Amino acid sequence: MQVAVHIAAEAARSLHRLAPENRVSRELREVAGRLGVDLVPLFPGAHDPEAQSQFIVEVPDAQSAERLIRALMKSSATESAYVTPSAELPAGL
Repeated sequence: MQVAVHIAAEAARSLHRLAPENRVSRELREVAGRLGVDLVPLFPGAHDPEAQSQFIVEVPDAQSAERLIRALMKSSATESAYVTPSAELPAGL
């Protein structure tokens, strides 16, 4: 299961190691570390600020996803966080 996360540009640049760590990027790293997950850039090496802002997090189950989303949304750097739709075909097809 995956959680998609959209991060503010300032924090995203820091998470990509393109800018020094700042308060909000440190906060996001701490949240991820506490929950045992990694914020992984969806577009590593991207130069476009919008693409740099997109991250993905692998979680084992729906409960972990909800816990992560709640924790991330407490940060002013998190613009959105949601469970990505399943890539499976609908039942009966």
